[in-house]
Order: sequence, then C-alpha cells, then structure tokens
Amino acid sequence: MAGLTTVDRGKVRLMKRWMSSTRPFLLVFIRLVIVIALCSESVGAATYYLNPATGSDSNAGTTTGSPWKSMLKVRTTVSAGDTVNVLAGTYIPSQYMGEVTDVPVWTPSHALGTAQNPITIQANPGDTAIFDGQFVAYWMYFTANAAYNGHYVIVRNLTFKNYSGVALCVCGAS
Repeated sequence: MAGLTTVDRGKVRLMKRWMSSTRPFLLVFIRLVIVIALCSESVGAATYYLNPATGSDSNAGTTTGSPWKSMLKVRTTVSAGDTVNVLAGTYIPSQYMGEVTDVPVWTPSHALGTAQNPITIQANPGDTAIFDGQFVAYWMYFTANAAYNGHYVIVRNLTFKNYSGVALCVCGAS
C-alpha cells in the first residue's frame, strides 16, 4: 500500500472488509442462480390426473380425488412439460374420448410439448391403466404436418387392446 495516503488506505481496508463480509452472500446468490437455471426447464410444469370412469372434465384434474374424464380435456388443457397420470382401471371409448366423432384427433391447435419439455401421458405410478378400444380405429390420431415442429407427447406404461387400426397413429393431416 506504498504511495497511498492515509485516506486511501482507509478506503482500501473498508473495501476489503466489505468484500470479505459479502463473499458468503455472493456465493449463495451464484449457487441459487445456477440451480434456477438448471431447473428452469420444468418450472411451471403441472401434474394432472385422468379417470375416464369417474372423472369430470369440470374438475381441476390436479388431484387423484378430482381427475379429468376425457382425452379431449387433456389435449385442450395441458402445456409443455405437463404430466397426465391415468388412474388404475380399464376404460372404453365412450368413457375417454370426449369426441363427437369416432376419431380423437390431436392437431397442432391442441397442446404441444417441446423437445425439452414434452407432454407425458402415463399410468399413475403403481397403477395399471388399460384402454380397451372396443374395435374403434384409434386411441389417438396425431396429425403430422410440416408447418410445426411436432407434438412432443410421450405415452408410456399404458396398455392398449382391441383397436381395429392402431392405438396410436402419427399420420398426415386429416
């Protein structure tokens, strides 16, 4: 500290004290920023529940006690990153479709996931969920067209049986 006046030395000592007292705060702040950045992909993601036998599309769908009823409600309500847990049971088209037509179509105007935040539709952990198509053509018909990047919907741990076509179809625009 040679060449500094007494006032300058006092300022330097004050600055050193301030830096040493704020260092723990700065380290915590930097760690918090890193955690938020790493977790920001899933911030705002919701979990919903579906029970086509006893649910209601007027329910909030956010608890097992107030599940939604139809896949129509799912594809018109969820957002990127959301998860829909299908509660245990065997469900038939009249219970889960919610459509006027026989073909449940998921179009680009419905909810879309992203590569980083797909929409997930799955059996509620520990439950067995079965969709019995009773020989309808599809459980879900995802339209494909080049005007958007895709649906980004993951369907897992569900059982499909008795469909006259295929349970899941990713097909050209209808």
